[in-house]
Amino acid sequence: MIMDREQFRMRLKEGNRKDLPLIKIIAFKAKYAKMEEMNFETRFDNLMSVRLSNALTKEFKGKSFREFANYKPSYYSGISNMGKLTFAEFLDVLYDMAVPIQLDYQNREYYTVT
Repeated sequence: MIMDREQFRMRLKEGNRKDLPLIKIIAFKAKYAKMEEMNFETRFDNLMSVRLSNALTKEFKGKSFREFANYKPSYYSGISNMGKLTFAEFLDVLYDMAVPIQLDYQNREYYTVT
């Protein structure tokens, strides 16, 4: 069973409480994680509204994906022009950027950090 959007939001809240950056909470799909320079205006047209794209472009223009993902989730809610609805849309975009999280996986079936 794959984590739905609400469960994903709860995972982000939990990671934020633990003071973790996005990169430690979410496994991003490779096509996003390999970006050398963030370009929200062209790369995310199909995922983001103009308002969200403009807010993120203003904050992260010319920065790498690693810089973008190195902040905890609450940082993004404080970006100028990031209203409540825009932030909710941002969380949906993160969900689409993330590798689907399986809720019923067995730890022993995957490699661990150790």
